[in-house]
Amino acid sequence: MAALASVPLPAGPLRRYRPLAEALGAAFVIGTAGGAEKCAWLQRELGFDAAIDYKDANLRAALKEASPAGI
Repeated sequence: MAALASVPLPAGPLRRYRPLAEALGAAFVIGTAGGAEKCAWLQRELGFDAAIDYKDANLRAALKEASPAGI
């Protein structure tokens, strides 16, 4: 997955998720990805506030940890 960091993401749908969520009133944006490196990429490159590895996490517990005030 090291190649993921070196591949530029085209100006496409992924880059629009955070601004879209904010425009709809979201104060906190959580993404999901398969793998720790992809989760780090979501936060580093796309500005997500948190990211959950759906392959390595109990989704309910991970969501509660990422957003303790609720969703």
